[in-house]
Amino acid sequence: MQAFSTTLAAMGRASTAPPALKTASRQRCRVELIPWDGTDGAHVSRLMAQREACTWAQDEVLAWRELMVQGVKTVFWVALAEDEDDDDDDDDHSSPMREVMLRTHCHEFPNELEPLFDTAPTIAANARTPSARAFHPVGHVALEALFDRNARFDLPCATYWVKSLYISWPLQFSGLGSAAMSQLERIASNPPFNSDYIALDTLPADFQRSEQVQSIAFDARGLPRPLEMRTNEDWFRRMGYRVIGADQALYRRFDPVSGSEVAAMPGLFLTKALR
Repeated sequence: MQAFSTTLAAMGRASTAPPALKTASRQRCRVELIPWDGTDGAHVSRLMAQREACTWAQDEVLAWRELMVQGVKTVFWVALAEDEDDDDDDDDHSSPMREVMLRTHCHEFPNELEPLFDTAPTIAANARTPSARAFHPVGHVALEALFDRNARFDLPCATYWVKSLYISWPLQFSGLGSAAMSQLERIASNPPFNSDYIALDTLPADFQRSEQVQSIAFDARGLPRPLEMRTNEDWFRRMGYRVIGADQALYRRFDPVSGSEVAAMPGLFLTKALR
């Protein structure tokens, strides 16, 4: 149950906004999504580290690499974009807020001080020319082709599913998640994906607000319960997603030694039209 408790604690951590980033949340946060290079050791190690911080699916990264080669799953790094109004002759393209956010992330995760480089040779199994530009990822998100789900919910075959969304814990509630989702929807609607719809799964709001989650995420750690519990479902609904189905045991935890199931959490399926 330790992994389950850790996940619920992380969920609670993500439900309260840190005051240090309230200023950032009032500003327009710009991000860029850069394809993950599953053939590059630094990219693979960094994604493993971020999944460890996320506390979910940290042992699936190598499998994602195979899905990437097949064009089934495309992982994108979430990076803070350079300012649009910077002069071309100015070598410093970083706004003060961008620098604050990068320092905040690297202070929490000092092993991520080194930049990565844009080296991914493909996107959804289609060739691309990487820029070789350095960047600091502060999260990641993926598009995945789930044909069985599309058939189950009578969605078009070209519908892609948002998976594995993670934004650095200290940068949450700064608008980065919404900006990343907006960029991902734009990417999904264009080649090589060409999706008319996008879909995702997430925890139900009533579960995140439940006594079970509250007691583990806050009480057990000696933290006060938030006056306002921010939930994944509410967040996605505000972005225009609608519920199309539910599963009472969508997310499962298994004992790493015995392989037996130790816990399960409910989930919702949501979709949004892109055109």
